Amino acid sequence: MRYVLAIAMAALLGASCGGGSGGFTLGPEAQIDISPTIITFGDVPRGEVARRNITVHHIGTSGVIKLDAVIETTSPDLAVVLVEKELLQPGETARIQVEYASNHDEPDEGTLVITHNLAGNPETRVPISTPGQRAHLVASPAVLDFGIVQAGAPRTLPVTVLNGGTAPATLTGFTVAGDDDSDFQVDLPDGAVVEVGGQATFHVTYAPSQRDADTAILTVATDRDDVSLELDMTGEEETPVLVTEPSLVQLGWTRPFDTTSREVVVRNDGNSNLILTSISLFDAPPSLHLTQVPSFPKTLRPDEATVLGIVFNPQSEHPMTGEPLAMIGIASNDEAHNPLNVPVFGAAGEPSITVVPGDVIDFAYVAEGFTATRSVVVLNTGDSAVTVTGARLVEPTTEEFAFPGGALLPHTLNPGEAIELDLTFENRGGAEGSEYARFFINTTDPVVPEYPLNVVARRAQRPTCEAAFVPDLLALGAYRPGQQGTGTMKVVNFGSGNCEYQEYDLVGCLQAGQGAAIYFECDDQIAFNPFSVASEPPPGEILPPGGVLDFGIRFDAPPAQPSLYGRESFYGRIALIMSDPNSSHFTYVAPEGGWGRGVNLRAETAVPLIDVTPPQLNFGLVRTDCQSEIRRIRVTATGPMAATITAIEAPSCGDDVAITAPALPATVPGFGSVFVDVRLAPDTAGEKACTIRVSNDSDNLPVAEVDLTGAGTDTTHVVDTFQQVPPPKVDVLFVVDDSGSMGDDQQRLQEELPQIVEIASQWGQDIHLAVTTTDTVLVKGQFKGVPRYATAETDPAVFAHNLVVGTTGHYIEKGLEGAYLALYDRSVRTDIACVNLPGQCPTNDGDGVALSCIEGFCSGRNFGFLRDDAQLIIIIISDEEDGSERPVPFYVDAFANLKAPSSGVGVVVHSIVVTQAGCVGGFGTPGYRYIQATEAFGGHIANICGDDFGQEFLAVGERTFGLTDRFYPSAPVAPGTLIVSVNGQPCTDGWTQNGATGAVVFEAGSSCFPQFNDQVDLEYDILCVSPAP
Repeated sequence: MRYVLAIAMAALLGASCGGGSGGFTLGPEAQIDISPTIITFGDVPRGEVARRNITVHHIGTSGVIKLDAVIETTSPDLAVVLVEKELLQPGETARIQVEYASNHDEPDEGTLVITHNLAGNPETRVPISTPGQRAHLVASPAVLDFGIVQAGAPRTLPVTVLNGGTAPATLTGFTVAGDDDSDFQVDLPDGAVVEVGGQATFHVTYAPSQRDADTAILTVATDRDDVSLELDMTGEEETPVLVTEPSLVQLGWTRPFDTTSREVVVRNDGNSNLILTSISLFDAPPSLHLTQVPSFPKTLRPDEATVLGIVFNPQSEHPMTGEPLAMIGIASNDEAHNPLNVPVFGAAGEPSITVVPGDVIDFAYVAEGFTATRSVVVLNTGDSAVTVTGARLVEPTTEEFAFPGGALLPHTLNPGEAIELDLTFENRGGAEGSEYARFFINTTDPVVPEYPLNVVARRAQRPTCEAAFVPDLLALGAYRPGQQGTGTMKVVNFGSGNCEYQEYDLVGCLQAGQGAAIYFECDDQIAFNPFSVASEPPPGEILPPGGVLDFGIRFDAPPAQPSLYGRESFYGRIALIMSDPNSSHFTYVAPEGGWGRGVNLRAETAVPLIDVTPPQLNFGLVRTDCQSEIRRIRVTATGPMAATITAIEAPSCGDDVAITAPALPATVPGFGSVFVDVRLAPDTAGEKACTIRVSNDSDNLPVAEVDLTGAGTDTTHVVDTFQQVPPPKVDVLFVVDDSGSMGDDQQRLQEELPQIVEIASQWGQDIHLAVTTTDTVLVKGQFKGVPRYATAETDPAVFAHNLVVGTTGHYIEKGLEGAYLALYDRSVRTDIACVNLPGQCPTNDGDGVALSCIEGFCSGRNFGFLRDDAQLIIIIISDEEDGSERPVPFYVDAFANLKAPSSGVGVVVHSIVVTQAGCVGGFGTPGYRYIQATEAFGGHIANICGDDFGQEFLAVGERTFGLTDRFYPSAPVAPGTLIVSVNGQPCTDGWTQNGATGAVVFEAGSSCFPQFNDQVDLEYDILCVSPAP
C-alpha cells in the first residue's frame, strides 16, 4: 500500500524563523509518499533477526522535508536500526529499517512513528505485527485411509502429531467436516501438549453405516487461532453394489401391434458377493414383459453381470409422458438399493419428434486423461413447429459429465429441422470403472413433453479407434425446386486412439412403411440421388482421439410432388471406411441399423403455402367518436418454406379502416406467422363493409381476401332487452373420436341421443345436427352419415346411427382441428355454378377433398349446416388428449369468429372427455386441451368414463336445447358498466361475462337464473377503446 500526504500551508516560513530550534513547516509544494503502510513479520526462529524497509519519497516540487522515526511498543524485540536520511530534497528517497529480534514466544506489536515537518499532519503511523514463536504441526500419516471395512467391525488407526515449529502447542479440540453419517469417531486427549520437536498420538475409529464410501476432513485446534492441523480421512464399507445398465430403460416409440425389445445388464460393482433374490415387473401394462430372468437366488461376484430382456408389444396407443411405463424391481442383499427400481419409459403411437440416440447416450470407453463428446439429435418429424424448452443431466454419479449444449435452449424446430445437443465426459478418475447419469429433454410436443435417456461412460486405458457420424442425421432443411442446400456431416473419433480415413460411399434411399414402422431402402442403383459430397478430407488423414473430420454435403432440390404441406422429403446414406492403426483392422462407419438400412441425410423440396385467418373480420358496433379494438389477421406459412407478402391493399375501405402491417415485402417464415392489425374508426353511423386483399408468392393462395364488416353508432349507452325463450335455431356439431378405443362410447352416444333431441322437440326449436370425427388424415372434417346433417324433421334414430363413426380412424386424435376443418374448410361456397350431375365440381379443394354441387354452386360437403342466425354448439367426445397442431387460443378465436358480435347468437363448446380424475383401469388420457377450450366458452365438461354417462350427456343436452343460459349484448361492453336485471330486479351475482363471445352467462341453479318468459335486461356503456384519431 501507498500513503500519500499532501498538506497545504497558509505560508512558507523562512529557513530560520523565530525560536532557537530553527524548525519550520512546509507549504503545499511539499508532498511525501510512504510505502508500505503496514509491517507484518513472518515466522522467525528464536535468536534470529528479520528486517523490513519503509521507503519515504519526496514527491513534491520544493521544500526540504525533515524526517525522524521511533517505535512505540512494549516489546524489546522491535527497534528502528536505520534512518537513511533526515533531510529530503524534492525527488529524493530515504529508507527507514525496522528490526525484529525474535527472543520471546509471545507475538509482538508496535507502531512505527515517522515525524516530518508537514503542517497539519506532523507524523505518519505504520502498524507493526509479529507472530512470535509458534508451533508448526504435521500429521503422520498425512492421509488417513481406512480402506474397506465391514459393517459392525470398526477399524481404529493411530495419528501422530509432530511439531516442527519454534513453540509448543496445546491441542484443545477438533471438528470433522463432510461426515454426514458420523462414521468417523475421534479420540483426542484433552489438553495434550506437543513440545518443539516432540509428538503426540491420538486415535480415529471408522465405523461405516450407510453401505457407501466416506470422505471427511479432520481439523485439530490448538491454543492459538493461527495454529491448526488438517487431515483427510477416507473409508469404504465392504458391500455389494447393485447397478443396472442402463439405469433407465427407454423403449422409445412403438407402433401398435409391433414389438420393441431392450437388454438390461445387472452387475455387481461392489467389493463382495451380490445375491439377487427376485426380479419383477410392476405397474406395467399387459403388453410389457421380462425375458431371460435368472433362477433365484442368483449370486454375482464383484464385477460379474447377468442380462435381462424387456419386450413391449402394444395393442393400442400409449402417449410418452414424464412418468414411467413400468418399473423393474430387483431385490438383493445390497441394502442400500433394496429393492432397486429401474424405470421403463416408452410409448405407442407416432410422435412429432425423433431423438437420436433413442435410449442410451453411450460414451463407450474413454481413456484416462481424455475428454469424449456425444451428441443427441432432436429432429422434428411432425407437421408443426415444436420447441425444445430445456434439457438437463440428472443424478450423475460424477462431476466428469457436463452438458455444455444448454446454452442453445430453448430452441424451436420447424418440421424437418433438427438440433444437436452435446454432452461431454472427461476421464479424470483412472482406467477402470463406469459412471452413469440420466438426461431429460423437455419439448412442447403434447405427446412427448419429456424424453428421458440413460447416460453411461466407461473408463479405459487401451487406445481404440471408434469413429461415428455427428449428427447421426444431417437435416439440411427445405429448399425450393432448383435451389441448392449445403451442410456439414462430421465424423468424430470417440475412441482413445487414432483412426485413419480411407474412403466414403454415398447412396440415395427410399422411405418404405408408414407411421412408426418406417424403414429405408438404400441402393446405388436408385435412379436419382439429390445428395452429393462437396468436400472431403484427403485419404490417409489421421483422426486423433476426439478429432473431427468434415464432409461437405450438397442437396440439389428436385421438383416437389403435390402434397397437403407442399413438400417432399429425400433421404441418403453416407458411409466411411476407416482403418484402425491400433489393431491393423478396417472399420466401417455407417448409420445405425447397418449397411443398406439406416439413413443419415435428409432434405426437403418445398413450395410456399399460406393460410390467412380469419376469413372475415366483424367489428360489430363501434362508436363514431372512438376506435375499435384491434382485430388481427394472421398470415401463416403452413409448410416449411417461407412465403413473402408482397402487398396488403384495402381500396374499398376508405379512411375508416386503419391497417398496421410489417414493412413490405414481408417474409413469413416456414411454419411461422405474420400479423396484420386492423382497426375500425367510423366517423358516421351506419353499416361498413369492405375487403382487405393480401398478395403473396404462395402456390396455394397468391391472393387472399378478408371481408371486413361493422357499423358506426352515435349511441354511447345501451339497454338490451331479451325474453327468456329457447333459441329458435340451434346448430349442433358432434366431434366423435373414431380411434380404436371408442366403440363402446359411440354405442352409448347412440342410445342417449334421442333423449336430448326430445328437449329440442318439446320447445319446437329448429335444429341442425351433424357429426365429424377426430381423424384429420382421412375424414378431414367432412360430415359422416346420411343425411349430411339432420333437421327437426329427421328421425332421431337415423342421426343417432350417424354417431357410430367406427373405430378405424387415425390414432392421433385431433378433435379441435376436426371441428375447425368442418366449420371452415369443408363449409366453403365457391362461385362455380353447377348442376347436380357427376363431374360438375373440382375433385380437390386443396386438401384432397372433392367439392359437391349444393344449391347450384360447387361447395364444401358441409355447406348449409352452419346458419348465421343460429346458436352454434360444438360437442366433443373423446377418450384421449387432443393432438391438434395449433394452440388452443387459435381454435377459441376461430370458433368465436363464426358469429358476428352483434348477431344475438354465439358459440358454446361442451366436452365429454377423460377429466383429471381419470378412468378406472387407467385407460385414456385427460383431455386438457378440450377442457381448456370448453372453459373458454363457459361450456359443460363431463367425464366420459363416469358411471352416470346418461346423466352427464343429459346435462350437456339441457345446455344445448331448451331455455338458454346466455344472452349476447348487441355492442361491446365498457368494463365496469354492465348492469344485469331479471324482471326488473338487479342481479349482483350468479352470472359472468364470457371472454370469448361477450355473452352474459347465468349460473345454473342461481337465484337470478331467468325462467321461461322472464325479461332480461343488459344495461351498459358501449366500449370506447380509444378516442378517434
